[in-house]
Amino acid sequence: MRLKKLSEGRSSKSITPSYRAFEFCEVLNSIPVPLFIKDLDGIYINCNKSYEKFIGLHKDEIIGKSVYNLAPKKLADVYHTKDQELFEQGNVQIYESMVTTAEMNRYVIFHKSIYRNEVGDVSGLVGAVIDITEQKKAEEFLRVSEEKNKALLEAIPDAMAVVTSEFIILEFKKAKEFGNIRDGQFFIGKTTTEVLPEDAARLYMKNITSAFQTRKVTCFEYQVVHNREIRYREARVVAIPNENALIMIRDITERKIAEAEIHKLSLVVEQSPGEIVITDINEKIVYVNSKFSQNSGYTLDELKGVNVSFLMAGLQSDETYSVIQKITSSGSEWRGEICSKRKSGELRWVLVSLSPLRTLDGEATNYLSVGQDITDKKLMEETLGKRNAEIKDALDNLEQTQIQLVQQEKMAGIGQLAAGVAHEINNPLGFVLSNFDCLKQYVINITEIVNQYRELKDRALESEVQNLKEMAEQLVDMEKKKKIDYIFEDLDPLMQESDEGLKRLSGIVKALKSFSRVDQGSEFESYDLNAGIKNTLIVAKNEIKYVAEIEVELGELPHIQALAGQINQVLLNIILNAAYAIKEKKMDKLGRVKITSYHDNQFAYCLIQDNGIGMSEETAKNIFNAFFTTKPVGEGTGLGLSISYDIIVNKHHGNISVISEKGTGTTFTIKLPL
Repeated sequence: MRLKKLSEGRSSKSITPSYRAFEFCEVLNSIPVPLFIKDLDGIYINCNKSYEKFIGLHKDEIIGKSVYNLAPKKLADVYHTKDQELFEQGNVQIYESMVTTAEMNRYVIFHKSIYRNEVGDVSGLVGAVIDITEQKKAEEFLRVSEEKNKALLEAIPDAMAVVTSEFIILEFKKAKEFGNIRDGQFFIGKTTTEVLPEDAARLYMKNITSAFQTRKVTCFEYQVVHNREIRYREARVVAIPNENALIMIRDITERKIAEAEIHKLSLVVEQSPGEIVITDINEKIVYVNSKFSQNSGYTLDELKGVNVSFLMAGLQSDETYSVIQKITSSGSEWRGEICSKRKSGELRWVLVSLSPLRTLDGEATNYLSVGQDITDKKLMEETLGKRNAEIKDALDNLEQTQIQLVQQEKMAGIGQLAAGVAHEINNPLGFVLSNFDCLKQYVINITEIVNQYRELKDRALESEVQNLKEMAEQLVDMEKKKKIDYIFEDLDPLMQESDEGLKRLSGIVKALKSFSRVDQGSEFESYDLNAGIKNTLIVAKNEIKYVAEIEVELGELPHIQALAGQINQVLLNIILNAAYAIKEKKMDKLGRVKITSYHDNQFAYCLIQDNGIGMSEETAKNIFNAFFTTKPVGEGTGLGLSISYDIIVNKHHGNISVISEKGTGTTFTIKLPL
């Protein structure tokens, strides 16, 4: 308005150049856009107030300066280059740049154009600065926001679709988790019935309609077959502006599988044959399974939130509690027996395994107790304890009975041999007694002769020679009468026979003594198996010699540690059984019993073979059983081989086995550890 009035009040001829300059400056300063004017050398020659404010300098600090005085060199080079391009091209120049002001760096759009003098030559440039800093910030914010939204959309594991009320798909976003599902463009423009199975499409239409009607989110699940595999989907539908519906579809196959596994695990826990109790970190019960409720009488509702000590109040020692807490707090497992009460008040015993449940970072959140009701076992143990004491007493009695049976069996064996041993002793004893009768008569005769010789000696000292001759003749007659020459001839054989008989008697007595070991206790001692075989054969000789020939092949054996008398008893049992088997076969000639011994690095072996009547396979299986016998009633106790088995296997940790063939013979093998 001011400029208009000035022009109306004066003619153009009356306006002076100074007034025009003033008027130009006023107009320049009234423009809100920052403006500047430069000469051909890039020196500022004018600017308006808006430029002063924009750059943060007074006009006096700008006029006469170049950009190199007002901006950093790197930025000033850009400005200067742009100015030179404008002067060379001679047209308008528009570009974005950054300006460093006193306040901050600002983003601007430069609008530049050249101006000419009166003759048309380029005199400089006029520039306008449009500040777009806020616009840039908004654009950057929008760009970041869009990228963030894009990233969020990409991160969402759901497929998304926009559907009309007529069930037409307007938009579709594919989800990576859906595998190689078709590209989103495939779905656009199609209806739900065109892209989904019939059952799933029906569900979609029902829930889309419901979402439009209720204006609430509807959610449903369905199944699809993808690559011959059943996949589970979860869809959420919500109505949005423009009468469309937004559908978010998520693949929940893994969740369904996990839920199925969790369901299985919950069934395992619930139906577990063990009692399961879970408490929180403060030992308050949060879960008990059916087995616990069945055994204790308490339901989960009755125990939830109750301290677990309620079940064991007064039944555990403080020391036990202290040990349990110390072990579980260290992260270890505690195992032990706990006494608790049933709801009925009855005491019961539970074998418990208690351990902490921890998060991934190791923090304990709960305690898990897995238990087994052992009340019946405890009662049984108590009963068994009593029974064991009774059995121990019975075993002690049985052991004494067994000792008596062994001794009776041994005495029975010795009794069986008594007649034979007596016969063996009678033979040498008979001729020893007979010889001694002869020797006694011989001694009487020799005594008479000696007495005569003594009388001759006395008379020879007193009488004449003629008397000596008569007495000598008498002595000759007496020697003939007393058979002195025969006595002296028979005396040496008698002594030899007697000596042989006495030695045989001594051998039999020694063999009996060695066999029975009456002078030894029940301690293990050094034992010569070959010597035991020889002594046993001496004792059993009379039982064998009339039915079998003995063949012995004894190898060199090291001494072993054994109960000598008991091993001898085993040898006697088997040798007598061999003789009995040969006798039962009723052969026309003597049978054969062969005894062999040898050893390896671990065991000494004794094989006793006979060619007797033999045994059937069934009989051979039972011969080591107590009271089993094939002998007639009154001829066997059925304990001999049972006792032999106990001596070899249980007492000496060896082995005894039998191989037999009916009608052919039997072989017993005794194996004793070196």
